[in-house]
Amino acid sequence: MQIINDYKQTNDRSKHPIFWLRNKKEGIFMKGRICYLLAFILSIVLIAVAAHAIAESAIGTVTVTSDGNVNIRSEGNTDARVVGQAKPGEVYTCTGTAVSGWYEILLYGGTIGYISPKMVEFAELEFDIEEINARIESDPNDALAWQDKGDYYQARREYEEAYEAFSRAIELDGSAYQYGSRAAVLTSMQDYKKAYDDRTCVIELEETAEHYARRGNLLRQMKEYEAAVKDCEMALAIDGTYSYGYFILGRISYEIKKYDEALEYYMTAQKHGYDEGVLYNQIGLVYEVRDKNWKEAIKWYTEAIKRIKGPNSNDTSIRYSNRGNCYYRIKSYENAIKDLKKAIEINRENARAYGILGCLYYEQRNYKKALENMEKAVQYAPDNSNWKDWLKTIKAKVK
Repeated sequence: MQIINDYKQTNDRSKHPIFWLRNKKEGIFMKGRICYLLAFILSIVLIAVAAHAIAESAIGTVTVTSDGNVNIRSEGNTDARVVGQAKPGEVYTCTGTAVSGWYEILLYGGTIGYISPKMVEFAELEFDIEEINARIESDPNDALAWQDKGDYYQARREYEEAYEAFSRAIELDGSAYQYGSRAAVLTSMQDYKKAYDDRTCVIELEETAEHYARRGNLLRQMKEYEAAVKDCEMALAIDGTYSYGYFILGRISYEIKKYDEALEYYMTAQKHGYDEGVLYNQIGLVYEVRDKNWKEAIKWYTEAIKRIKGPNSNDTSIRYSNRGNCYYRIKSYENAIKDLKKAIEINRENARAYGILGCLYYEQRNYKKALENMEKAVQYAPDNSNWKDWLKTIKAKVK
């Protein structure tokens, strides 16, 4: 670069690397120029191959919806280095989602960047199972086709089929993505031991902060808290700004009832760019359980509900029932009923929502509705002694 800068400043053609070759025989100059040309063509080919390989694992597109330019960063958080800017209306291929929720996008030249979900609109790539099966029939050893088949079934929560497809992809290729995808499927199937083995394979292939944190979260689900903490600490040793690592440490602290510590970890995760609804739901739980500060908890549950993405799920139902409980506690019955009914609409088996509604109607002396809801609570949570006791109390009033 210095040679080129000097050349530009002095306009001395002899200082340019190509013209320097002219001082030798003309034939040598031509060979040098051809080498440059060949190197340039080779670089273009390599970039195209890399871009094609990444595009094969595309999950959708993102369209920039902000009024101004948006920073593209090297990692999925606001602390990461800016690697480019996206203009309003531009569309990028999305190749994945970081744990922070930021979209992983394909940039010019085949490189990867990350963009905030607040600034874009995501459109899911629709997999055509017939097309995928045709690819497999054409080439049974096409690992990417088996990977796409696993993605197709995993998105539809058909876990047995997804497991088989990812297993075949691993036999043929064995990438970190494939092991990680199968681990996620196994976790959904609650086969934690096999999921742990796959997460370990991922780390052996790619030792990153994200992979350690994901295994740490799996260990948390297995209630192996000491090992989970070690994995999260490894993640943060690799990247001290990795927000998901702090979030999982917060989950661990909450589950072992260290609420002050949990809140500190949650706030640190937020500081480093973790903006998922699950974080705000967990913060609401701390204020609800530790302090019985219902109004403060409502604020955080509201933020969690604002961040609901995609189709309704059990997690969405829980957020509404959590906020509904807090409204019930401060006797804001109209808001409570609205949230609790919404929770039940999303998940007909949300025992907690039925139970709280039963208590609310009991306080309003609407014993018929109280009985209907408490019976549902006991039906879907038969081991919950609290709902059983409430049911007895309500039945006594009905008689």
